[in-house]
Amino acid sequence: PDYLAIWLGLTRAGLTVALVNTNLTGTSLAHSIRVVEPTALIAGERFLERIHSIHAQIDSRTECWAHRGADPRLPRIDQAIEGLPGARVEPSERPVPSLSDRALYIYTSGTTAEPRGVMITHGNLLANLEPIESEIRRYEKLTIPFRPLRFIHLIPLSHLFGQVMALFIPQLLRGVVIFPESQSPARLASTIRERRASIMVCVPQQLEAMGNWAKGQLAESGYEDPEAVIEQVGKENWSIPKRWWKFRHLHSRLGWKMWAFAVGGASLSAELETLWGRLGYAVIQGYGLTETAPAITVTHPFSIRRGAVGKP
Repeated sequence: PDYLAIWLGLTRAGLTVALVNTNLTGTSLAHSIRVVEPTALIAGERFLERIHSIHAQIDSRTECWAHRGADPRLPRIDQAIEGLPGARVEPSERPVPSLSDRALYIYTSGTTAEPRGVMITHGNLLANLEPIESEIRRYEKLTIPFRPLRFIHLIPLSHLFGQVMALFIPQLLRGVVIFPESQSPARLASTIRERRASIMVCVPQQLEAMGNWAKGQLAESGYEDPEAVIEQVGKENWSIPKRWWKFRHLHSRLGWKMWAFAVGGASLSAELETLWGRLGYAVIQGYGLTETAPAITVTHPFSIRRGAVGKP
């Protein structure tokens, strides 16, 4: 969460930010840093040892800072900031970015080669966000029973889908973002219920784990064969109210404000989409590329077509 504030603050000051995948080490980490030719590098306390291990591979002109942590080898940027005046930055002191200016670097997955730093402009981001904002305003009244919309966010912020769903979409909806410490299905269910969340942002693998947990809840509530009752929903085309009532034990475990899963980052199987739809939840998919910032097409939450993403 600290990154979100740092990213917005640096961008507001006219700087370009790149968030490195925190799972990288060694040569891949050094490559990801070098490829964007940074002026400065800020490392959280959990990652300082990794930075020290590749320090010789980083350009000597890159100024390295620690964010928190007691490491005498690097200056603390949080302490340096505390020593600055608290006055607001005047408009004349910060440039107004144009649509063609870089907003951030984001990295490709690196599955077939070393990660590449993709330049994302302010115009790229707005091309994604403006159509979504337009639809949000059209259907805004339908969100009133769920306000404030709370998002459970499971996507790494090194993914552009994760950044957009953490930084921008919730703000358009005047929502709240929650970053859970545990990703175990049982703990996630408790967090969703306790925090009264409405949407979980995840990749298909995380949704599949939650699906297995949900089937266990059906068995716990008295359904001897969860697969058979899920199949029955499709054959008899149960209404949404009937699904919520029949599966009220599951809905109670997730909380009655929970209604949707926003999924991206990988292919979603038809079986998994069907499972959650038959349990009474909306599954909203996004499809795109890192280079498209990130969406090409997105499922409309009030016009869902199973097996399709966006309009045909």
